[in-house]
Amino acid sequence: MKKSTKKIIIWILVLALITPVLVWSGALAKNLALTVMHKDKIENMQFTESEEPLPEFDWYRVTSYSDEKIEVYFVNTQGKGTDEEYKIGGNMIFRKTSDGWDHTDMEQSILWSGAGSADNYIWPYWYHVFLA
Repeated sequence: MKKSTKKIIIWILVLALITPVLVWSGALAKNLALTVMHKDKIENMQFTESEEPLPEFDWYRVTSYSDEKIEVYFVNTQGKGTDEEYKIGGNMIFRKTSDGWDHTDMEQSILWSGAGSADNYIWPYWYHVFLA
């Protein structure tokens, strides 16, 4: 094999390894920027009368934002201060209505759980399942 062919193969391998990391980092940066820009709006949302108040998140990131719909990835600790303490993560969706905001039910929003009751992943936060 020629020396130039080896260089091309090495560059292709390097790009194949670096590209997923760059795409993942870009997604994390985008979500961080959305969270910083819209944090006040999320924390001060007014919900319809029938809607439960927003649960307190240990950690969250805005993954998608529009004037009518906001998607938030969250991590919470369940059973705080007990022997059965574990983390959950999920994707909560907020929709604007004429009366205020509605959000998906917390139980329906859970994607993964340290208790083993949910094992789905959400891009780009797949690594949180290892923190459970």
